[in-house]
Amino acid sequence: MASGMAHEINQPLSAVVNYTQGCIRHLENDGSEKNKKLIEVMEKASVQAKRAGEVIHRLKNFFAKGKLYISPEKSGRLIRESINLIKDEITKADVSIKYKLGKNLPLINVDKIQIQQVILNLVHNAIEAMVETPKDKRKITIKTALTDDGKKITYIFQDTGPGFTDEVADKIFQAFFTTKPKGTGMGLPISRSIIEAHGGKFSILTSKGKADGGVCFTLPVTDKKRR
Repeated sequence: MASGMAHEINQPLSAVVNYTQGCIRHLENDGSEKNKKLIEVMEKASVQAKRAGEVIHRLKNFFAKGKLYISPEKSGRLIRESINLIKDEITKADVSIKYKLGKNLPLINVDKIQIQQVILNLVHNAIEAMVETPKDKRKITIKTALTDDGKKITYIFQDTGPGFTDEVADKIFQAFFTTKPKGTGMGLPISRSIIEAHGGKFSILTSKGKADGGVCFTLPVTDKKRR
């Protein structure tokens, strides 16, 4: 099913990339100064469409074959690059991002695209959770720290939304369970599968109305070098 879906979705995505690139070439050939902004927007659209194709390809190989494309990465850079992919959406939602990232953390061996999808999913969820939060109080805090034994890095995502109740937390990893009107109920189960495939652990921090609630996952470090 994963292979079939990937094939069907990649076809229209390829068409989107081709049409977008065609528009860019047309705008460039026109030579008009006013087209520069349009070219910039179209290039961003093309990059996102290409990335969507890569995400689908990785997910297909992950679920069909259990395959990961591992490379050493820096935790802080991985988080900031991921957030940068949706900075326009974050700005539009009037959400501020606060980083509390550990310094001199060891590298992690991960499938970059897959972990980025986990990060993006958590940020998307946080944005949606704060729809009814006053605009001046919408904040996502992202923390990283080395575990006491020095073998893993902990990642915590917190927001100023209503938080998870114990009842919701018990069901949140069930496939197709969702608290959102247009949710699919697959984001967190897939995210947990990805983290566990990397040798980490994914969990919900239930503290409704308190600052220490949120979502947490861990990833093993790859060496003792601090980067």
